[in-house]
Amino acid sequence: ADVSRGLSMIDKLTPDQRAQYLEQMRVQYDGYRFVRTQQEPLFNTQYVLYFLDHLDRKGVPPEELVDPAVSGSTDNVAKFLIANYKASAPYTLKNFALGYVMEEEMGTFERNVAPAFCSAALFHEGTVSESLISLAYFHGFLTYKHDKAQRSVLTSPNAVMQTVYVHALFTGLPEQLMGQLEAMIRNSKPDLKEFQRIVLLGIEEASKAAGKATGDELGRSLSKVLGSVDLDK
Repeated sequence: ADVSRGLSMIDKLTPDQRAQYLEQMRVQYDGYRFVRTQQEPLFNTQYVLYFLDHLDRKGVPPEELVDPAVSGSTDNVAKFLIANYKASAPYTLKNFALGYVMEEEMGTFERNVAPAFCSAALFHEGTVSESLISLAYFHGFLTYKHDKAQRSVLTSPNAVMQTVYVHALFTGLPEQLMGQLEAMIRNSKPDLKEFQRIVLLGIEEASKAAGKATGDELGRSLSKVLGSVDLDK
């Protein structure tokens, strides 16, 4: 209701435009649940204000989905999460990047977010996996998924946080292919096979342009999201 009211205050918008931009913000900035019993999701207030301000001043939505005022710190958290991900951790980067939580995986992704944690826990082998979950939650990369059984299942909240994560994960992917991944994320839940096809194509192109090391790094990133990938195929 508050977001709709904000759009109604921009006089130059038509009713159809208001409906269009409301849906755009819902996909990009909505989706946060701060308790597992919460029914309706919440918007990211800072990003909504950033969007509305740009729309009011320029007449069009901002090209950058993330407010530049916070994009640097958000990118840094994404890079830290990726750098400290452990293959043995009880979650996968698919959950962070794409918001995928299959029904059969619900038990795997049932987590309790610590109300507070010491930063030193992020650098201790015995506590880093659990602490990364809390770090991701407090920085908006994960939120509670609506679940009828009221389990503590965590998922990615919206397209913006997924896009930030995918950018950090696939640094070196050709710009055109990154744009295709972004479009998939914004429009719907990505098809995992198509997602893999695009990244594998990027690995091939990056290997030719920037060398095998870059291609191998992209391949490792893809493996973290989707599982084992045979780079020779």
